[in-house]
Amino acid sequence: QAHVQLCQPIPRPRFGPGVHAISVMGSEPNAVASAMDFQTMTLGEASGPVVRVEATATIGELRAKVAQAMAADIEAQQLLCGSEQLTDDEAPVREACREAWDAAVAAGSPVQLMVVKSLKRILSERSTTAVTFSANDHPKVFTAPSGVPTSGGHDHTSIHYWGNHSGGGCVVRLQLPETRVCISEVRAMVRAQDQGWGGTGSAGAVVVLLDAGGKELAYSLQSLDSHGEHTLEWVMTPEAHGGRWPAKEGEEAYSTVCGEGEGLALELRAFTPNWGGWSVTAVEGELSATIIG
Repeated sequence: QAHVQLCQPIPRPRFGPGVHAISVMGSEPNAVASAMDFQTMTLGEASGPVVRVEATATIGELRAKVAQAMAADIEAQQLLCGSEQLTDDEAPVREACREAWDAAVAAGSPVQLMVVKSLKRILSERSTTAVTFSANDHPKVFTAPSGVPTSGGHDHTSIHYWGNHSGGGCVVRLQLPETRVCISEVRAMVRAQDQGWGGTGSAGAVVVLLDAGGKELAYSLQSLDSHGEHTLEWVMTPEAHGGRWPAKEGEEAYSTVCGEGEGLALELRAFTPNWGGWSVTAVEGELSATIIG
């Protein structure tokens, strides 16, 4: 079963292109017992603005204040107190930094907090070349792993699962960096139409996440629900897959395309059911990803 790691902070800071460190030091904790002032400082630069938080403030509130004071992106920063990484945004600052805080109070010295900032970028690709995929002329558009959700009582090997009776191909491919990155958001747009007899709602477009070896890890799709040309647009995040398929509810997404890893790629694919006379045409498409790292 494919496993996609959700976007999580990198366990230890790694300094290289696009990454730098900020040192944040607390003021005299004995001066204000119930609060802490944090004097922001960047390595090799002058001191920045002072950020004050109550001892009961959460790590998330501290993170937001530091990001605002430093004009930094809140999603692209990691906080470390000593050797501990502060990942629980719901935890109180005082509790999360208890050992370092108590030592600073006893010594009358600052509490030191390290903030690691990672580069946040938006990458995109676009195609304006029309391409048609006809039934039974193309390979599976997605190979279902064990445990994939289905709209009925069948399993992932059944012909009733959309990936097992649909063919298609790539409209836009977005290759991500070879270095490790975290995908925080994906946006897709495709202008397409199906061609077939009878009803509709069985063709559409799908965004697929692939690892460095080309293995399919996750997908999110939108269906074409009536004949004629339509523009499909959707947004995918770690919290919301963005997929929609009224005719096969439950099969609109698998896992999350907002994964983390090295050498990842995203593909926007168009698909049609493998029924005689059916096809799907993608007139244009665009794919973008917001990445951290």
